[in-house]
Amino acid sequence: MSTLIFGPWVGEFSYEIQWWIPEIRQIASDRPGKVIIVGNPGREALYRDFADEYITIPPDVLQYCNNPNCWGQREKNSRTLFLPAQALEFFASVCSNYEHVYKHIPHAGLIDRRYLDNPYGLYKNIDSYDSDIQPIIDDILSDLPGKNTICIVPKLRRRDGINIDHESWPMQLWEQVIDMLISELDFNVLSFHFDALDTMPGTYNLMHLTSKYKKFKQLELNCSRSLDIQIGLLKNTTCSLYGSTGAAILPIICNTAMITYQVKESGWRLNFDWQRRLTDNHKFIRICDSYPIELYKNIDILEITNDIKTYIKSLDI
Repeated sequence: MSTLIFGPWVGEFSYEIQWWIPEIRQIASDRPGKVIIVGNPGREALYRDFADEYITIPPDVLQYCNNPNCWGQREKNSRTLFLPAQALEFFASVCSNYEHVYKHIPHAGLIDRRYLDNPYGLYKNIDSYDSDIQPIIDDILSDLPGKNTICIVPKLRRRDGINIDHESWPMQLWEQVIDMLISELDFNVLSFHFDALDTMPGTYNLMHLTSKYKKFKQLELNCSRSLDIQIGLLKNTTCSLYGSTGAAILPIICNTAMITYQVKESGWRLNFDWQRRLTDNHKFIRICDSYPIELYKNIDILEITNDIKTYIKSLDI
C-alpha cells in the first residue's frame, strides 16, 4: 500500500479550506493508502476526517513562509505557486522517510477555482471536534450570564503594514455593534482575538470592553488548539458575526449560523453552489454585501442594527 503525502501548505486559511483540502480529500478517497498531511501548526482539525497523520512545519522553516506570495499567490509571470525552498526541502525530507510515496504539492490551478460554483474536490462539513475540547468550551462559556451568545470576528488588517485597510470597520463601529448586541438584544458577546501582524490580518483587541460589560469576553486565540476551540464555540453558541474576511468560510464549513458584512467586491466568495449545498441553501447564513469598499467603513449603525435584529429573529431562538 502506498503512502499519500500532501503539502507543504503554507498559504491562506480560506484558500486551504475552499480549494486545497477538497482536492486532496478527493484524491485520498480515490487512492488507497496512508494519508499524511504536511502543513501549518494548529490546522489538524480541518483534515481529521481523512488524514492518518498530520506533520507540522517547524518554526525554523515557517520563518521563511511569511512572504505574502506564500498566501495563495503565483510566482511573477508564472503558472507556479510560490512555495519557499525551505518548505519544499522539509516536505522532501518527510517524503524520504517512507516507501511507495505518492506526493501532491499545492499548485497554481487552485487559485483558478476561486470563481467556480462547483470546483473539483470532495466538499464536506466539519461535523465534530475533539472531545477533549469540550471542557475548554464549557469553561469559556461558564461565566457568561445570558442565555444566547454570539461569537464575533472584528477583522483588522493593515495591508501596507501601517494604515487600517478599507475592508476593516473602524474600532468605534465594532464598539457600537457590541453595545447594541448586549444592551438591546441581551446577548453575550464572545470576541475572537488574533494578533494582526504587519500586513497579515487579525482582529481588533477589544479587551477594554471587559470592564464595561459583564456579557462581553475576549478570547485570545494564538494557541496551538485555537482552531479546534473556534469550531467548538461555533457549534456551542447561537450564531456568529464576521467582518469582511475570507475566514468567514469557517461557519459555512461547520454549518453554523452566521451573519457577515463583506465589502460588495468580495461578497461573491461566500455565495457559491458548493457552499450553499453545505448549509441547506444558506438557511442560517446572511451575507450583507451591499456596500462597496469606499463606503464600507461608514455603514450606518442603525442599518446594521436592523440587519442583525432581523437576522436574529429569523433564527427563531
